[in-house]
Amino acid sequence: MLVGMPKATASLAHLEETLLKRHPVPLRSWERETGRGVHHAFGEYRLMITTSNGAAEEVIIEESCTSIATRVWDCAVVTTKWLERRSLLSQMEIGMSSSSTLVPDVATALKLNVDPLKDSRPTQVLELGAGLGLLSICLAKMGAAVLSTEYGAAVAHLKKNCVQNNADVSQYYHDASPTRTTLSSGSVLCRELDWYKTTETLRSLLPLENDTPVFDLIVVTDCSLSTRDSIGVLDMIQKYGTRGHTKCLVGLCREREGTSFFIDNAQKLYPSGVSVVPTAEYHEQYQTNRHIILLIEL
Repeated sequence: MLVGMPKATASLAHLEETLLKRHPVPLRSWERETGRGVHHAFGEYRLMITTSNGAAEEVIIEESCTSIATRVWDCAVVTTKWLERRSLLSQMEIGMSSSSTLVPDVATALKLNVDPLKDSRPTQVLELGAGLGLLSICLAKMGAAVLSTEYGAAVAHLKKNCVQNNADVSQYYHDASPTRTTLSSGSVLCRELDWYKTTETLRSLLPLENDTPVFDLIVVTDCSLSTRDSIGVLDMIQKYGTRGHTKCLVGLCREREGTSFFIDNAQKLYPSGVSVVPTAEYHEQYQTNRHIILLIEL
């Protein structure tokens, strides 16, 4: 760490330096990891997503240069677009007419242990290390009920982007009726989550009487910057996931220090439950060899 430099700033500076040392290659239009101000300067990141009614909607993310968590990382984009593609293809595979309007179905696409119609509830998702909320917002646009979590000052940036994209539901949170849950279809609830605070519980995150969701899906992208980060993610998956029910969607960058550790230990924890998505199945406009997408069955 540089002398006199705050820890978070030093970490960001080190990451910037590492990225800039990569062999220069032409950037695709959606890529931005070549260092601050070199390509895709901080501002807005725009991504088109197919919503739960089959419409195309542009998600606009406002970035900040204040921390690692307040910028859009390529891994989140790759994972989001793979999930959208998979969710649309799953509808074709179950026999929808090619002339019909395809709508994304995350539960069917990932074979989650929930049937939103039969169970009378939406697909419930927890995102760890959500950053600016790109994946959380897109999941909500596709019909999921999302608890989106970050830490410290990044939570305010996360919430701001969810509000600006009409995905935040915290304005309803003042209603403490026991019949209301704070996770609802098509919406994101933002909360602070400290991976290393052992006293944190689901009840402390969702204090209303009926807020006892069983997460059908846990998502996390590009959170293997260090071995410690990978340990934190694995701990949270074990803490908030339900064995035999929850599945995890994990996007990883091959270049991060903690990626190999995460994969090795996920395979030890869930020896028959870890599978790698072939890169050929990534969205055709978001092809890359820099990122790995894992599916984990707890």
